[in-house]
Amino acid sequence: MSNNTRRSSFSNPDSHLDPDPSIFSSSFRFGYLFLLPEDVLRTLMVDWIPLPSIARLDSAICNEKLRQVLLGLLSSNQVRLDCGASMFFVNDRCISWMIRRGIQLQGNLRLSIGISHASLVSIVQRCSNLQLLNLDCCINVTDAGLAAISQECSNLQVLELKDCDVTDVGLASLSQGVCSNLQRLDLDCCSQVTDAGMISLAGCSNLKSLNLHGCNITDTGLVSLTQGCSNLQQLDLGSCYNVMGVGLTSLVQGCPNLQELYLDGSYNVTAKELTSIAEGCSNLRELDIVECRDVTDGWVMDLREKGLLLSCNISY
Repeated sequence: MSNNTRRSSFSNPDSHLDPDPSIFSSSFRFGYLFLLPEDVLRTLMVDWIPLPSIARLDSAICNEKLRQVLLGLLSSNQVRLDCGASMFFVNDRCISWMIRRGIQLQGNLRLSIGISHASLVSIVQRCSNLQLLNLDCCINVTDAGLAAISQECSNLQVLELKDCDVTDVGLASLSQGVCSNLQRLDLDCCSQVTDAGMISLAGCSNLKSLNLHGCNITDTGLVSLTQGCSNLQQLDLGSCYNVMGVGLTSLVQGCPNLQELYLDGSYNVTAKELTSIAEGCSNLRELDIVECRDVTDGWVMDLREKGLLLSCNISY
């Protein structure tokens, strides 16, 4: 698995911002759209038409009857966004429209890179049933934003915060709010996250996937984390230069279900620690140890001869 695949769920930040305008370019097309059966129209809006396009459609309709059909569908059923085709980018303008029309969301949501703090607070207050919230590279998301999320989104299961300006303070807020249901957390390149943040995350006992790539943690933080997160199946410690023997030993003891471990760029990790992991984590299926010390073809062959990690894909 490539680094880009595992660390980024969205490859093109602008791909959903401006769908083909010809889709809704004339009232003639609108008329035929609303001749569709209501269940078909609802499916189109919920699963295929991005919400920004629905907002533009609302603004463009000339026929009041058609507008009432559209708004009736939106108000009678919360717009649910839980399939790949509905993963889109919502910006400040779209959020303003949602508030005006009283629309709530449940399911999955990705916000635009330039989303403001005020818009983030507004949307989490109105969409408390969100299950996935992707804020990757949202430069205005800070600890204050995490505090709002923790207060409002009790059903949140997946939170992606790559390259956000969050610190241990924000993680402490999460541990006091949404933590009980959180299953996946992405903190890739959040360099202000330290061992104190790991102490907070130790309370998230349902975490199955955690990306700490580039975070400023040490063995101390990793030990604290593994004491509370025994259900971890995927852990990314890439470029965590201060994670070494004691921390990795705690993984063996505290995370028996670990299936994927990424240590690429963690050059202080040696073959000795990796051998302990191979011996103790029998469920491993993916192990990335590029740039770890003393890792050679001979070391990998020796593992195989011992019957260790036979079903594991090892990148080195």
